[in-house]
Amino acid sequence: MNMKRLLLALLVAMPFGGMAQIRIPDDDAIERLTGDTASRFFYPRMMSRYLHCDSTLTLEDYHYLYYGYIFQPDYDPWTSPAEADSVLSVFWRNENPTPLECRQLVEYVHRIMLREPFSPRHINLLIYAYGIMGDHEMEIKNFRRLEYLMETIMTSGTGLKEDSPWQVLYFNHIEDLILYLDLKQGKHVLVSRSVEYVPLLERRNGIKGYYFDFGRLYTRLPDRPEKQKRGATFNGIRIR
Repeated sequence: MNMKRLLLALLVAMPFGGMAQIRIPDDDAIERLTGDTASRFFYPRMMSRYLHCDSTLTLEDYHYLYYGYIFQPDYDPWTSPAEADSVLSVFWRNENPTPLECRQLVEYVHRIMLREPFSPRHINLLIYAYGIMGDHEMEIKNFRRLEYLMETIMTSGTGLKEDSPWQVLYFNHIEDLILYLDLKQGKHVLVSRSVEYVPLLERRNGIKGYYFDFGRLYTRLPDRPEKQKRGATFNGIRIR
């Protein structure tokens, strides 16, 4: 299954944010529960399960995983892992990677996920690579992982108003979510210090655009932010 077909399948399978219960992140509660060894949401245990692609993790677990990451020392939304360039090199060599090349791709992405575990574009690549390799169990597990991650963001608000935005931990998660929804975006408009509006080039169900809150990035401001590299795509999907 190529990546364009995969996205179409995701769109059919996923529950849209407006149909699910809104869960606005409570940072104080998330910090307390993810730091409590007696809590089911104790972060090291949940992250170990997540990195091993544990399909028993619930949407509630993903809520604490995703928004709890800002309290972990590895959270760095300003620096791309070095292996991101290695991922690109696979596609520079061959636009249609072989199963052997996909195995190498999986290794690179797993290294990336030790530093940036919630990257939709890299999880999407895992789905693609495992499919080419014929490992359909891992393909399906990562399909579920991506679906739950996107649903986590889409239930952090309605996304339809400035005071009820979808809340992200990385700037590129905004673009990834719009692509996931198979929408085309216009120029982003900054409406406050931490909220931007993404207009859609074509309305869907009367919706003109979505609001995103990226304020959590400010918890880890670097001295000199890395300039974001953009534009690399594969089958129309961002890989960098």
